[in-house]
Amino acid sequence: EMQAQVIQQQQQQQQQPQESFEQFRDSSLELISFEEENYEKHYYGREHWNYFTNDEMLGPVMLSLKQEVNNQRDHFHVLLRTVSYTLHGTIPASTICADRYDREAIVRELSEIAKLKPPLMLGQLPSTPDELLKLDHIFIKTELKVGVIYIKQGQEESEEAILGNKEESPLFTEFLDLLGDRITLKGFDRYKGGLDTVHNLTGTESVYTMWRNIEIMFHVSTMLPHEENDPQKLQKKRHIGNDIVCVAFIESDDTLFWPGCIKSYFLHTFIAVRTSPKPLKEGELRKYSVSCVCRNEVQYAFRPYLVERDEFFKSDYFREWLLVKIVNGERASYSAPKFARMQDRTRSQLLEDIITNLANHLVTGQIPKPYRRGSWRPLGHTRASSPLEDSMKDYFEDYDQLAKDFCNAFCGPNKSVLCDVAFKVKDADGSFKLVHGVRAILAIRSRTFLEMLYGFVPPGASSTGLQSQTNLRAIEMKALSGESSSSGGALKEIGGSFGEHNTKGLLAKRGSVGTDPGRKIGEKERRQSMLPNLSKSVSQKANYLTVPNAAGAGGAGGTG
Repeated sequence: EMQAQVIQQQQQQQQQPQESFEQFRDSSLELISFEEENYEKHYYGREHWNYFTNDEMLGPVMLSLKQEVNNQRDHFHVLLRTVSYTLHGTIPASTICADRYDREAIVRELSEIAKLKPPLMLGQLPSTPDELLKLDHIFIKTELKVGVIYIKQGQEESEEAILGNKEESPLFTEFLDLLGDRITLKGFDRYKGGLDTVHNLTGTESVYTMWRNIEIMFHVSTMLPHEENDPQKLQKKRHIGNDIVCVAFIESDDTLFWPGCIKSYFLHTFIAVRTSPKPLKEGELRKYSVSCVCRNEVQYAFRPYLVERDEFFKSDYFREWLLVKIVNGERASYSAPKFARMQDRTRSQLLEDIITNLANHLVTGQIPKPYRRGSWRPLGHTRASSPLEDSMKDYFEDYDQLAKDFCNAFCGPNKSVLCDVAFKVKDADGSFKLVHGVRAILAIRSRTFLEMLYGFVPPGASSTGLQSQTNLRAIEMKALSGESSSSGGALKEIGGSFGEHNTKGLLAKRGSVGTDPGRKIGEKERRQSMLPNLSKSVSQKANYLTVPNAAGAGGAGGTG
């Protein structure tokens, strides 16, 4: 009879987790829903309209509107986005003082109700739904990193002792197997959570799980690098201290948990899981008790609530319950001011970019190019490098195309369109001539332009573009040899407006005047050895592009 009672109790204990799992599947084990999920749930992939404006008080504003029928009555599903908040709900069509079949009249009425100035305008970019969905997904993370610390008997207040644990007990290993799968970091090709998967700099193993399309990487204190000579255990704290949620596994009956044991600016939620180190009796299941503590900045409690249940047997239900608690703890921590300010700033930038693209498309009809540098900016973002239209940007790679673009830029029919810089050059007769300069995009991306500007000579070619620099170097070398008296005249022949004092100033700037001749003997010999090559390059024929019909302007520019 005793054996039959024991067997019956074991069967009841094994059945209880499964029954509880089915009982709480739809209520307690739900993830916290974000307001950012409303667009994907109610609008994306369905017929709706997106209106925008840049309000004088609220800044960027986006309104998504969808018409639907509820209980045989017409309603408008409205989602209003601003920088700091989002409003979502349904409005009966009978409460709007406008023709329900005139969508523009309804939007005008909604603009007046919300007191938006200027009023809302219809966005017509086909990529807007995807950009709004991408904006929402930034705040709905599907990749999480969670810290896990191991606390033994009497280690409740010592950070050094807790992080100093480098070996796992069988109970801790059993708990880690409950959380997820033990993986080898080297060569791991999924979410890494900041761990090194190439050189094993952050340990060789970790715990990872893929749960409800959410990837979770656990930073386990006993698996991170351990250095005996580092009492603060910075290699462990740099990962666990930068997590938002930390699971504390306490292997003790009476050791209390103190949240301040791990000093961190990011940790906001601790989930303490306690189990007894006493050996189990035959047929007895491992039992865990759970407690949770958050910072005061976390503005609300999160499910599953501990008032409903805080003791669990080892089962699939307990794993599901614990993972829900971890993910909801992370999402609830986003309400803290530290993270809320970061989200508001990111939301403002992204929403402003989307509305800017819609406004530009409304005026010019131009579809913005995707942003290709992999930053946080939305798909339709384009960097404002010039006030000209983005369609004018071309790739200036070959020399022939570059020569044609130069001619068009300086004197062609499209010079007012291609050029955004103009120079006013004084002519020989005293009049001023307007010379259009090449676009900044051309100067940045063109190797040939850099060669013309700075004197870089391609292989197998030479130029007289270095003539002025060569003569200046020759004058400098003459000054080094004591012939500075003639340097001023030579410089006048080159530029026509430089004086002897300017020459000395130039040479002094280069460090060649007013120094000890004995200390400059090495430099002097080096420069004299370079003189034949420089003279040879001066005598060669020029092969660089010149400005057509602007010879007088170029000469005037040299003397003016």
